[in-house]
Amino acid sequence: MNLPEMDIKTIISLLFIGNFTQLVVLIFYRNIPEYRRPYWHFMAGKMLQSVAWLLLAMRGAIPDLLSAYTGNVFLIYGFALEVFSLTTVGRPEKRWGIVYFSIATVGIAVFCIFALTPHLWVGYATSASIALFLPASVAMFFAPTSSPMRKIVGLFYGIVCLTLAFRAWNGFFASSEFVLMSRNLIQTLSFTSMFLLLILGGSGFLLLFKEQADKLMSESENKYRTLVEKANEAICIIQNGIIVFANGKAWELIGTSQDHIIGRPFTDFIFPDDMEIVVSYYTGRGAKSDIPSVYTFRMINQEGEPV
Repeated sequence: MNLPEMDIKTIISLLFIGNFTQLVVLIFYRNIPEYRRPYWHFMAGKMLQSVAWLLLAMRGAIPDLLSAYTGNVFLIYGFALEVFSLTTVGRPEKRWGIVYFSIATVGIAVFCIFALTPHLWVGYATSASIALFLPASVAMFFAPTSSPMRKIVGLFYGIVCLTLAFRAWNGFFASSEFVLMSRNLIQTLSFTSMFLLLILGGSGFLLLFKEQADKLMSESENKYRTLVEKANEAICIIQNGIIVFANGKAWELIGTSQDHIIGRPFTDFIFPDDMEIVVSYYTGRGAKSDIPSVYTFRMINQEGEPV
């Protein structure tokens, strides 16, 4: 089988399977940061696309009202949800929501009014898809704060727009019959690029989502670290009896530097008369319920004096 002879119905069926698989993966994906809206939007988009590709794959076996009109309506709104979620991971969403859903609604209205024959179904549905993908491509690739991953996804959306432009042109102006299941090079390139976009878009979204989760985690850690380091109380973190962190107030209390504290047993800084009770509480915490959460003891400073 050479490239122009690839069976379009097979590719459409694979698009259905791929979108449905991604939907299932998203349902069981648990690494969701607090800002969840793009995740739910993307999952809804995959659900609509799964139904749409299934209806399109059944072209000729079910009424055109379901396959052509309902299928393309679901597909266009599914694309709108997909690009909306990709564009708004970690970014304000209200403006983009208005843009994408206005484009989708206008595209669907034009399709339902003017797409009266099979080749016009191709032309108008493909044009609506381009109208959604192109601004998403520009927004992801050219935004000053875009990460390399976001730029790659945006670039590929632009490449898909280019292949779809040839398909839309043929849908409107081809001299021979150009319908959904037509076998030719333009169809093969268009649907192959859509399948590649399915893979890159799905994995790219999860990577962008993880990127945003890592960013939120880093910001949270930086805020917490700043809070602890600027605190007016001495704060130490002890692991396996060793001091692994001490803020500035702790150094000030003991009258030494951070290097003198980090990596040493905490018992080096406990006043001898209080050593037994402090060690007892430390070693017994978690195993005994009667250990107080707050208690008083003395430390020793650099001069060996009790603090």
